[in-house]
Amino acid sequence: RFAAAPLAALAARSALSALLEAYLGQRSAAQVLAGRSRREVGETIRAVLFYSDLRDFTALSEETDAEQVVAALNASFDRIAGAVHAFGGEVLKFIGDGVLAIFPVGERSASEACEAALRAIGAARAGMAQLN
Repeated sequence: RFAAAPLAALAARSALSALLEAYLGQRSAAQVLAGRSRREVGETIRAVLFYSDLRDFTALSEETDAEQVVAALNASFDRIAGAVHAFGGEVLKFIGDGVLAIFPVGERSASEACEAALRAIGAARAGMAQLN
């Protein structure tokens, strides 16, 4: 009973961290949790950009039930974000049916970041092939 309150606080922080990472990315979520994120302050990041969007999504959304469209989006985002994270990338934004991610250069060289992004693309394409 003495551990209930501290465990509840840890669980709440963990849930908040996971939510922030899902919507802001790992780097930005850490800054927000540390209280360092302000709207007017920016950061320059050297990185490989990764952008993905679904082919023929407009037609799919017009011809398919809304619940099925949301399920398809969730399944595709899971595969794409999973591939990005598996190779050390960070999802920055979900934009409609698109995903914007980065593979930072710094701890690894630019060529290693490019290679990681290309591997993530391959893994994402394989995951999407299963959905198709």
